[in-house]
Amino acid sequence: VVCGEVEQYLGDIGAAEQMMLEAADYFERVGDRFAYTITITEAAEVAEMFGQYDRAVELLERGVALADEVGFSGHPMAMRARLANVEILRGNLQAAEAHHKIVADDPVAASVPWLQAMSLMGRAAIARRRGQFQVAEQLLERGWALPRSKVQPHMRTLLLVARGYLADQVGDADKSLELQADALRTASGLGAPRNIAYALEGCAGALALATDTERLELGARLLGGADRLRRESGGPMPAAERYDVDRGEGRLRAALGDADFERAFRSGAGTDTKDLVAAIEALAPAR
Repeated sequence: VVCGEVEQYLGDIGAAEQMMLEAADYFERVGDRFAYTITITEAAEVAEMFGQYDRAVELLERGVALADEVGFSGHPMAMRARLANVEILRGNLQAAEAHHKIVADDPVAASVPWLQAMSLMGRAAIARRRGQFQVAEQLLERGWALPRSKVQPHMRTLLLVARGYLADQVGDADKSLELQADALRTASGLGAPRNIAYALEGCAGALALATDTERLELGARLLGGADRLRRESGGPMPAAERYDVDRGEGRLRAALGDADFERAFRSGAGTDTKDLVAAIEALAPAR
């Protein structure tokens, strides 16, 4: 399981999946339901990365049922929060909202800051898809205020990108770029390829609000670089996860034209990631 998590972090999702499935098979055969539940939760995360959302839901629902049956502390709430977020990707916003409500009302979950942050981000994602931007802002502010949200690199990156996307949805280009550049610095320090790709896509979304060609072309290059990172670490972003990326790409294509967008996109795919990060740092240096 641990080796699989390391491979997932490094970007070899195929190897991670194989290790998780082997571990789950072993734990199931020896009757260790606690370890089995943890392992299928990790396997669900890998399935989600491949865009296999039905499979991820199946694994998470099985894990929740087992955890509820045996009584594994707050673990079923963590799985339920993940299940809710997968339902968002499947377009089942009402089901996602129902799962998040269970998490929000649970006294165990209320005492776990990272679990609260996960659920608040999920609820904010639902609100953003419904155009309820003030609701989303309040939820994300609550998540940002939680202990460790500002210092745990993975959670910090996710929250900053979510806040940056919200800013670009309401047309605040400067705030969006500031937040997304901060996310990119954090993700670069962490080093996980798909985290860096996620932050590059966020920066591209912010730059898509620009009016000058140089920034617009950089936005397209960032999308190219992010796509390369994803393809090198398991595969491109699944279509259901492109809600924010498609908005940014659509704006860039409209502003640049398809031919110039594609040219810049290809250029970004061939550019070293460090150079792309440096280009954003030059536009939005750390304060």
